Amino acid sequence: MATSLATFITHQRVIPDNARGNPWYDDGNILLVTDRAVYRTYKGLLVSKSTWFAEAVTRVHLASILRLSTKYGASTLRANALATIERHFPVTLSAWDRVRSATESTDWQPWVCDPILIINLAREVGAFSVLPAAMAMLTNDSSAGEVFGVALHSNTPRYTLPARSRLNPDDERGFALMKEFNHVSIIRTIKFIRGVGARCTRPPQKTPVVAGRAPVGSLALVSRVSLCDATFKDLAADFLELLVLENPMGYPDFIIRVDRVIQNCERVCAVCWDTFRKGYTTGRKEWWEELPRVLGFSGWADDRLQPVEP
Repeated sequence: MATSLATFITHQRVIPDNARGNPWYDDGNILLVTDRAVYRTYKGLLVSKSTWFAEAVTRVHLASILRLSTKYGASTLRANALATIERHFPVTLSAWDRVRSATESTDWQPWVCDPILIINLAREVGAFSVLPAAMAMLTNDSSAGEVFGVALHSNTPRYTLPARSRLNPDDERGFALMKEFNHVSIIRTIKFIRGVGARCTRPPQKTPVVAGRAPVGSLALVSRVSLCDATFKDLAADFLELLVLENPMGYPDFIIRVDRVIQNCERVCAVCWDTFRKGYTTGRKEWWEELPRVLGFSGWADDRLQPVEP
């Protein structure tokens, strides 16, 4: 089997003259190696011209800095590198909400937010603070087939990930447990929603707009019967259908769908709506508080999960 140019350069520590491509700047600070040629250029030039190169260069540098600073005890460098990662994989629910809402903005940086890369790197250098959020993100955004490269059905593609992108064996158990934890959390939320307003007899809290223009004796002015029980049961049925039809469906994505209906309260009474909102908020907090325990930590107060202070 022929040796690739990249392998030859790595082993021999030399670049053959006939392999030098154009451009080749003697004072360049980055090498680009292809199958047939090597190009030497400037990192700043590449970064300024290509977002992809900017992301790739930053990812490599961040991981390298974290590994080297850990190996040689450079605490300040390590803290700065970890702080960058923790901004994307936080230890508080409020910060998590900001991160998830940023996924649709131009500030989103996928090179930092590859959960498998971050999980493997965190295990390698002992940066455990990012593990719960990274695993929650991975289980929310990826199916087991994607993570393990398995086609679960004949009509689904078989995913083949490069070795460096595969989840390390130590976290495969955590992935499975987090998947189940997300599913159980979703089911609990659906059961809670289904039970809201079960015995309510109060009318909806909002009066129809037409009532303000209705003549005396109009049916629009007649007190309406409670719709709370039926409304929340319908919501629960819709969410259950969503859970069945969408894969993967993690708790973070599911709870976003629940959040979208919170503003629509025309069909239910104020008391039941308040019960729904409080239960939704409590459920989210409980889910977040349990994340570390799923991975074997004692909780967010665990010393290993404390964020760095750069």
